[in-house]
Amino acid sequence: MNPGKFFKPPTGHDCLNREKLFGILDQGAGLPLTMVSAPAGFGKSTLVSSWLETQNREAVWFSLDTSDDSLQLFLRSFIHAVRYKYPDFGTSLVSILKTPNKLPARALINPFNKALSEVPRDLIVVLDDLHEIRDTDIHELLFETFKFPPKRIHLFLLSRHDPPWPLKRFRAKGWIREIHPHDLLFQTKDLQDFIHRRRQSISQDESDRIMEITEGWPVGIRLLLTSKQKTSGTLNINLDNLENTYFRELLEYSALANPISGEFSLWMSAFDEFNHELGDFLLLKLRGKGRDARELIDHLRVRDLFVIPLDDRNYAFRYHHLIRENLYAHFQLQKDAKLIYQVHKLGGDWFSSKGFPETAINHYIRAGDTSRAITLFEELKRSFLRETDWGAFQSIFKLFPNDIIRQHWELQLSKAWLATYEGDLFTMFEITSALRPDIWDNPSTDPAIKAEWAVLEAYRQYNIVQDFQRSLELSEYALSNLPENHAYARGFAWIFLGGSLQVTEGTAEAMAYVNEGLRSTGDPLVNSHQLMILNYIYWIDGNIPELVRTAHVLIGIGKNNSSPEAEANGLYFLGIAEYSLGNYIKATNFLLDFRSLRFNTIAAHHFMGLASLCLCQIPVGGELLENEIIGELEDFVQNQKHPLFSLYLEALKLELMLRKGQLKAASGRKDIFRDIPLTPFTNSFNPYITKVKVYLSTPSKDNLNKAEEEIQRIEELLDHTRNKRFMIDLEVLQSRLYFLKGEEDHGETHLKAALQLARQYQVISPFLEFDDQSYALLGGYCQSHFPVIWEKLHERRPLGDNPSLPILTGREKQVLELILQNHSNKEIGDKLYISEKTVKRHAGNLYKKLEVGSRYEVISKLSNQLFV
Repeated sequence: MNPGKFFKPPTGHDCLNREKLFGILDQGAGLPLTMVSAPAGFGKSTLVSSWLETQNREAVWFSLDTSDDSLQLFLRSFIHAVRYKYPDFGTSLVSILKTPNKLPARALINPFNKALSEVPRDLIVVLDDLHEIRDTDIHELLFETFKFPPKRIHLFLLSRHDPPWPLKRFRAKGWIREIHPHDLLFQTKDLQDFIHRRRQSISQDESDRIMEITEGWPVGIRLLLTSKQKTSGTLNINLDNLENTYFRELLEYSALANPISGEFSLWMSAFDEFNHELGDFLLLKLRGKGRDARELIDHLRVRDLFVIPLDDRNYAFRYHHLIRENLYAHFQLQKDAKLIYQVHKLGGDWFSSKGFPETAINHYIRAGDTSRAITLFEELKRSFLRETDWGAFQSIFKLFPNDIIRQHWELQLSKAWLATYEGDLFTMFEITSALRPDIWDNPSTDPAIKAEWAVLEAYRQYNIVQDFQRSLELSEYALSNLPENHAYARGFAWIFLGGSLQVTEGTAEAMAYVNEGLRSTGDPLVNSHQLMILNYIYWIDGNIPELVRTAHVLIGIGKNNSSPEAEANGLYFLGIAEYSLGNYIKATNFLLDFRSLRFNTIAAHHFMGLASLCLCQIPVGGELLENEIIGELEDFVQNQKHPLFSLYLEALKLELMLRKGQLKAASGRKDIFRDIPLTPFTNSFNPYITKVKVYLSTPSKDNLNKAEEEIQRIEELLDHTRNKRFMIDLEVLQSRLYFLKGEEDHGETHLKAALQLARQYQVISPFLEFDDQSYALLGGYCQSHFPVIWEKLHERRPLGDNPSLPILTGREKQVLELILQNHSNKEIGDKLYISEKTVKRHAGNLYKKLEVGSRYEVISKLSNQLFV
């Protein structure tokens, strides 16, 4: 990360005290927003920087560039900027940003706002060059955050044009102060004061002519006066032809007049920032020896070439961006391309040796040394993946032009990893498939690279091709050839090795192999992936007690190693385990904890965890929370590049309709299933189960035939994948199908099979999801043949009224629902728009009716009951 981005530009001896503009900035320092909007060269940065020097206020500076133009990268740099003042700023936000899936802007608004609210004192945050930001997510984040602004943060926006925000909102509330081009233009008095500060002499005619030509443009005035100063006090420039030659004249009179300093100034224009050590390195490599770079830099500063120091030690410098652009353009026009490439290559070598790989890679690319850039990038990638630092990974990857990415399979492989991060698995699958000839079929490919490809291809073989033997072989190859420090890829390999082994060799073999891996591997990141596949194996096998045990171990690994991803995954499995057992309140509590960490896990878990939490709310009467979750899922799917999650959400909405008895509405929307592939049933919610339910909800002959076809497909898949957990659901669907067809003997046979499996695996949730009529019929059969199962079902869903629960008012039901979700009294009041005192009154009434003394007794008493 370029440290020069976080330094306030210093002001020179000739900087004006522009009292009127300073007054506007004084006002802005007490408001949420101040905006200085004007084209290049109007002195936006100089104005704010010089004003800050007159203030006794805490401030941080962040100069934006194109490398910040994505939400994750922007926040990464923003946190870095504020940490110059407050080193512990944004700790929790950093953790959230290291998620294995890309976050939408709305998901980051609250964490961002919370981080800003924890700043202990008033702080001015200057975002310079905001026009470099085109990502709409960044603008949405900033606008939504400052729509209800943090109390202590005062945001100063410096840009060449207004941001794409509805600024009238801020203007109407009086929350913004603005400075525009006409405010920044020099007037005649400003020019006279400026000349006086520079200790120059200029005639009135020259002054008038300068104002006429520049029209008060501050940087143009400075350039003209600099040219005059370097020509023995006379203005030897043809003012009549000067309109578009400011920079050419300055270069000729000041920068390039001396061959040695002129050559050096051109070299330095290749860099965002420079220092004497870099200069000496270039002089040594390009000239063998020469003048000391420190003297040359001092010479450029004395010549008033807009060389800006970036620290108090006068170590690092940069050009004013307009000067740099013109110098570099001159460099490209006047010098041989080989020299330009050589300067960039040497710059890459120097920055690499000093521990600035991102800057080094940028210069290697500009030097045309793609091989060196890719080698350095590959060295960094493993650490980025291990730390799940996707922001840094993405930042450096974006330096490579698209044509270079297309030509190099190593970069294509990195693009595939980034596609998994963005939740676009099908793009990753396409890339992986296309790379096979260059990587897997190429005998000269490095085995470590082949192994990395094999991990992603195993993912595709497992989920799409469903060739589990092939997935197993690829996973085994990956684990045998991946370097030990490539921990993230090794963890992925374990997931698909365990999953494939469960299908091809059986559950016992898979568990034994993965458990042996756990004992022999000491890396907590790899261990967390091994535990995750163990959880999946127990889930698919229907072994809920072992699932609960390993989920707790996974949570422990997460807490002990500061890994919110592992903790979130463990909470997800605990939640769906309790859901399967019909313990909806326990499931809700675990999944609420998961919800707070959901952005730290993969996209599939993010979606399925929220979907499971949503489904829990129907039996516990949690309509308020259900609506919140649907809104969060809608935000989530909008951020996914592939439409599959959007289709899953529509299927979830249909499932909710079916469970609420809205059969007609559900049956009219079954066309959404056309584009949902039939993949292994590894998650808690599967749209294909819903698809069959939709057909059964309107039992015409055609729909029943379609339901039977889909049931057969599901049965073949479950047999193929040795999936025992969903066999209960399948038997339930088959029993309902045959009852609807009038074949009661067959229906009873499958119902009996379903109940036998439920007794074996303790999974009863499929029966609790019955509509009222089907559930009443189930009760009669179950009481006679499976009394133990019926007792468990009856505890959670009694036929008729529940005598163990008193009659509650509507408001008491709402308060009870939120108490069961572990919300505080204040949070309940905020959600229901009532005072905390009113919440306490309703809670007190609840305690009396339920004959308990506290909220903890409420949760304990109702943890195994269905609240209707």
